[in-house]
Amino acid sequence: MMSGVRGYLVLSVTLLCCIQSLQSQSTGLDSCTSASTCGECLSMGPQCAWCMKESYAKMNYPRCDVIDNMLARDCGDEEYLYNQASVYTIIDDVDVRDAGDSGNDAVQVQPQRVSMTLRIHDTKRIRMKIRQAVDYPVDLYYLMDMSASMNDDLQNLKVLGTRLANRMSELTRNFHVGFGSFVDKVVMPYTNMAPAKLNEPCPDCEPPFGFHNLMSLSQDLSMFTATIEGQKISGNLDAPEGGLDAIMQATVCPEHIGWRDRSRHILVFTTDAAFHHAGDGKLGGIVTPNDETCHMTDDGFEYAASKYLDYPSVAQLNKVMQENNIQAIFAITEQHKEVYEKLSGLIVGSTAGVLANDSGNVVELVEENFNKITSQIRVTHQEIEDITVQYTAICNPNDQTIVQYDSDVCGSVGIGQTVTFDVDVTATACPANGESKVLSIKPVGMDEALLVELDFICDCDCEDPDRIEINSPNCNNGNGTYMCGTCDCYDGYSSDDCSCDQDQAESEDVSSCMISNTSEICQGRGACICGICNCLSFGDEQLVWGPFCECDNFNCYRYKGEICSGPDHGHCDCGQCVCEEGWIGNACECRDSNDTCIASNGILCNGEGSCSCGICTCFSDSKYHGQTCEDCPTCVSRNCKESWPCVQCRVFKSGDYSKEECDLHCTQEIIEVKDIEDMPGAERCVFHDDDKCTAVYTYFENSTEYILLTVQEDKVCPAIFPIIWLVLGILLGILLVGIVLLVIWKIVVVIQDRKEVAQFEKDKQNAKWHTGENPIYKQATTSFKNPMYGGSSSHSYEMHQPGYTTSYSFDSTPQPTHYSHSHQH
Repeated sequence: MMSGVRGYLVLSVTLLCCIQSLQSQSTGLDSCTSASTCGECLSMGPQCAWCMKESYAKMNYPRCDVIDNMLARDCGDEEYLYNQASVYTIIDDVDVRDAGDSGNDAVQVQPQRVSMTLRIHDTKRIRMKIRQAVDYPVDLYYLMDMSASMNDDLQNLKVLGTRLANRMSELTRNFHVGFGSFVDKVVMPYTNMAPAKLNEPCPDCEPPFGFHNLMSLSQDLSMFTATIEGQKISGNLDAPEGGLDAIMQATVCPEHIGWRDRSRHILVFTTDAAFHHAGDGKLGGIVTPNDETCHMTDDGFEYAASKYLDYPSVAQLNKVMQENNIQAIFAITEQHKEVYEKLSGLIVGSTAGVLANDSGNVVELVEENFNKITSQIRVTHQEIEDITVQYTAICNPNDQTIVQYDSDVCGSVGIGQTVTFDVDVTATACPANGESKVLSIKPVGMDEALLVELDFICDCDCEDPDRIEINSPNCNNGNGTYMCGTCDCYDGYSSDDCSCDQDQAESEDVSSCMISNTSEICQGRGACICGICNCLSFGDEQLVWGPFCECDNFNCYRYKGEICSGPDHGHCDCGQCVCEEGWIGNACECRDSNDTCIASNGILCNGEGSCSCGICTCFSDSKYHGQTCEDCPTCVSRNCKESWPCVQCRVFKSGDYSKEECDLHCTQEIIEVKDIEDMPGAERCVFHDDDKCTAVYTYFENSTEYILLTVQEDKVCPAIFPIIWLVLGILLGILLVGIVLLVIWKIVVVIQDRKEVAQFEKDKQNAKWHTGENPIYKQATTSFKNPMYGGSSSHSYEMHQPGYTTSYSFDSTPQPTHYSHSHQH
């Protein structure tokens, strides 16, 4: 008996451990009940709590469980329940503002510093305000390709330089401008290393160079103009240039370039060629990777390491430009538009524009892209291990209910306007070293940031060394260490209070673990140890409890594959669904009212369906569908019908409304965008305008009757094809088909004739001609003898008939004579 019990005990414990291990691996998630210490419990997630009540374990419940289970099992007192929550505290919170005349700096980010103490898998939200300050300082560094192909561009820039500087100074009163130039590395095969070409690569050209900082950032606009006028082009061999080298040095050398700490940094990059990137240096024997540091000469004029360091990669540029708050405007020719558009997409906050062949539009291009950069606010953060960050954009200052979920950008932001971002910060795991971290969240291109000081809740206070009891009397007279309401038993002992001696457990009777003599031990869902059922735990999803492991939370009615229709509807408690308020049914599948079936017009299921269990089932022959049978993609809603005339007159200057009627009836706010994006709660409208083009916009109305129309600025028009060309094309096609058919017919006839002639010639050669007489041939002369005539005289006469003549002759002698006739044609 003892050996049987011992074998059962070993098998039960082994089975218990194996099943728990497999369940943990199969779910892939940490569950509350699998935690053995308070610290582990808190690390499972904010839903987990630890019960320190000493008598709790005797009820065969896990000490770490979801809070609702703790409350239901009489462990809800603060004295016993350990459930430390995440904490969020604002430290620095100066309101956003413009720079004041009294000398106060502008504040564009609010708050400036916060602290968070996070539970693992818990999320805290920060509301972050960002303002485009009026007259915020701007630093613009003009970086130009000085290869020979840019000669006409340089001549135009000499003329337009003053206009460019003056136009930028009109956008802000605090404007600094600088100028730099680049060609390529002065090594083969990028540059002709012949001595004559090194001195003068082309007529009246400067010697080749990598990067020159010709003018540091300054308010002196006349110096900018003079610097440009004094420049000459240079030359190199290959088509790509060393522009990335120049961008890197202009970015990481603020002491030489002159970037100010509190200003918007803009780098204008002009070229008519592609660029060398990381790895291309190997062609010239340069294998040392770019180190992302400043290598300008002491006077800040020339890039000194051009011959020794490889070109930087795009990823390196993106990194350092974000760190130094620099935004690039790539002004390039049409030929390389695609390349630099892709490059600007890889460098956060950058744009690309097409430069005229002679750079005649450089002023307009820089102004347009500067406005594009400053009218968009995008937030970003540095990546930190075990931390995730998500953004929700609230771009409309007039209505905080209009949100863009999972969006880190606001467009069409004017100077002096404030936008809001909800920043959700989540801890995904405890740091390996347990150290605090600092998260920086900042708008792209701005020098200000929100700093988030992060701490993590991965331990319990009751686990501190000064609060634990070694050899505690609570652990069966010193058989373990007591902490957080439970015992950490020494070898040879087990159970919550270390009262189970494993050597003696082999002889324990298992009958106390059976409901009846015929039932399984612990209902087959646990191990009997020291006369107590130790129930299997499968995580939060599948719990087993009770004196005999007879209760669980997964053997209940299901609806659509979910136990008790899911946690929002109810939960399973010992085989019975306990429904949440508002739900009824064996599986909590039905609502206890029809409120959710009422359409916006107050009609049950919009009159297009029937309501059952609080869910509308739309009629099969109805064109409506959706939660309340109100959705109809092919139908035009009342909101769209009523708002369309206003979109016509205010956006597209069309429709039946006059200007006065438009001003009177159309008071909604209308925003024009390049592309329509789906917005929660907004209705999509599609109409055909007077010009047969399709217009698309969204209609949004909140609870305060605020209406927002977001209109796609460009209509979709069908391609117009002149009818005359269509008619001519059809006629020409018919003519061509006729000609082709005639040619085909002629070819067939010629081929057939040639075949027949060839056959005739063949038959002619093979023919055999016979020389015998024709059997039906008759002589033209016939002779007759008269047996009765005896004279010797003869007579003759001729008979004439049409077409021939017959001659007759008679002999008059008494002897028999003959007569003959001949035919003459």
